[in-house]
Amino acid sequence: MKNIVALSLIILFMFSCKQESSYPAIKPYEVKAPKADISYTLGANGSASINFSFQKGDAFLLDFGNGEVIKDTIRKVLVNYGTWERQVNYKANGSYNVKLTVSNQKGVDSQQKLIYISSVTPKPFANFTYETGTDGMLKTINMSALSTNYEWKLIKKGEYAGYTSKAESPDFIIENNGTYYLYLTAFNQHGVTHSRRDSLTVTNAKNTKRPTFEGAFFDKTGKLNGEGMNTFDEGWGMLMVSSNSCYNFVIKDVGSIFIINGNSWRLTQEERYSLLKNKLITGPVDRKGWTILFREEKPVWSGIPEGFNLNRDPDSIFEIEEVKEIEQPRLFPELKNKAFLVTFRIKVDLGVKGKIDGKLKVRYLIY
Repeated sequence: MKNIVALSLIILFMFSCKQESSYPAIKPYEVKAPKADISYTLGANGSASINFSFQKGDAFLLDFGNGEVIKDTIRKVLVNYGTWERQVNYKANGSYNVKLTVSNQKGVDSQQKLIYISSVTPKPFANFTYETGTDGMLKTINMSALSTNYEWKLIKKGEYAGYTSKAESPDFIIENNGTYYLYLTAFNQHGVTHSRRDSLTVTNAKNTKRPTFEGAFFDKTGKLNGEGMNTFDEGWGMLMVSSNSCYNFVIKDVGSIFIINGNSWRLTQEERYSLLKNKLITGPVDRKGWTILFREEKPVWSGIPEGFNLNRDPDSIFEIEEVKEIEQPRLFPELKNKAFLVTFRIKVDLGVKGKIDGKLKVRYLIY
């Protein structure tokens, strides 16, 4: 019986060996002679995708024809064959001679291919001059090249917001004397930009309709003149008045048209005008939505001002006493020719910071 079992095991072992030997042997990878075969695809604005076929272990030298050269050996790949690809951006239109040399243990092969780039769009160049006139008039003269669109900004030194315009050569009316920065950004059709800045000093502005505060403002009492432009700057609405001491204060109506919230910045000028007209109604104003922001006076705004919500003082008073709709000269082309003069009555105790008790008169300009 033992002999029969042993004989069965021998037969089974022989059958297993025969079955395993029936699988074909795996042939080792055979390196072939290298072949340089450049191909490419052209893209927008001077871009091109250069590629070639490779074997694992190939060494190559690729000259893009623009001064950029890559020399490398293909080692860390999981496959024995594949396609190598590289994106290159040519700076100017013209012909470029792309050269590829591939080598391995079987030899060397080279190829040259001429590609022509015609999609490069020259960068825009922003340039301008300006002329000043009486009563704060400023006439810009756009001298930019290779541009399709423009954005101007006129900002008084020391302030963080100003007038903006997308006209080609806008005229501005400056209402406050001082030093201003005039910015021009030129765009081409691909969104590439170039900017230029200049400074100018205005001494003959009319200084009309500036914001004023009359009453007790921290440690000051009397009529205080504001320095801010008090306008909507692309959806923002800040009411600012200078205290002529160590503080400024700003009032924001959070959650309405006066500050960007949700999609309010996408409203048209007429929609903003209508909403503002409906919002500025005489009588008490809901204190929950309003905050006084104050900061230490510095030559240039830096950091975030400290805030005090009017609802924190249960005895605070905040109401609109008077609203006047007035004709408004166009200080820049996009400005609406209507504005609102608004008188606010404000009384609030800011604790250790002091008290505010008086009337704030501001003008709302509508972009």
